[in-house]
Amino acid sequence: GLTAIAECPVHELEHQLQDSHDFKVYYHTLEFFGLCDRCQAEQDSEK
Repeated sequence: GLTAIAECPVHELEHQLQDSHDFKVYYHTLEFFGLCDRCQAEQDSEK
């Protein structure tokens, strides 16, 4: 599944790059990949 977060921790860095390097950021992505609690339990039970 996908879970969106309300605030992006990279947002401030984006502004710093634009201001200090005269760099135009069009977009960025930040992704984490892993297992939820249920999937972790299923994986553990398969061992």
